[in-house]
Amino acid sequence: MHLSENRKIYPWYIDVINRLGKTFVASFPKLYTERHCVQVVHSLVHISDTIHDYGPVHTFTTFQFENELGKSRKLFFALKELPYSLGLLTRITKGTRRHAQEIINNLHIIQEAYCHLNDLALTHNDFGEYLSSRFINYKVSNLSQDCRLGHASKKEDSLVQLLFPLTKVKCYQTIHLGKLHLCTRTYAEGKVADDFNIIFVLDRVQRPGKSRAIFTIDDDEPHLLMAYITVLSPFTCQIDENENFDYHNILSSTNATWQYVPIRLEAFVEKSIFFRGVGGVSYFLRQPTLDHCS
Repeated sequence: MHLSENRKIYPWYIDVINRLGKTFVASFPKLYTERHCVQVVHSLVHISDTIHDYGPVHTFTTFQFENELGKSRKLFFALKELPYSLGLLTRITKGTRRHAQEIINNLHIIQEAYCHLNDLALTHNDFGEYLSSRFINYKVSNLSQDCRLGHASKKEDSLVQLLFPLTKVKCYQTIHLGKLHLCTRTYAEGKVADDFNIIFVLDRVQRPGKSRAIFTIDDDEPHLLMAYITVLSPFTCQIDENENFDYHNILSSTNATWQYVPIRLEAFVEKSIFFRGVGGVSYFLRQPTLDHCS
């Protein structure tokens, strides 16, 4: 499902989703017994066809249709109410009473279109700037001009002092980039949100990492001191007995050695998720859509 709602669906992804869905449905009775083999499980077989017709699963919804199924189920057993039931289901699938949800879905489609059209900034510059300002989780070029530092730290980071010994360094715990909130790893301890995990660009490669420090040099623009692991392996799942699929939006590493690098705000891409699994394995998860990582 993580692959099905990915922000980019390549043509060959559809075949992978189809084969993974069939493999899961075939293995489901062995994992959860036949008692739990319900229609929802069978529907996974048809997800690839739906994505082929309508795009990633986050661009459409059947929640309203499903909500009415329970109300209509009893009516199907009464023949005199059957025409009413069919009319109700037809009206639900053809129209909507949740206009706000439909507007949100349409905005998601526009967001996806903006991210996929690489030449949008050149051919439709004004519209591109408008969308960029509306979708605040999409990286813009002037983040340093639209940021607010908060929670000044009385104690400077030792590594920042070592990297910039002859400068005036000020450290902070939080920073707001427009409506996005980022913080340091120590500030996030004990809190629900992990706003210190981000994706950033280093040597033209997007890498996941943790924000160790937020600081300014000589009262100039803010910087982030990022901790990252150099060697990461993509998540691998078995499609069938002869083939595996590597999913690069989920990365892992057994290496406990972290590297550190200072970056400018322009290198920030988006938020991400980090957690440490069994055996000290570090996992980095990139959200499937820009809406989720905001």
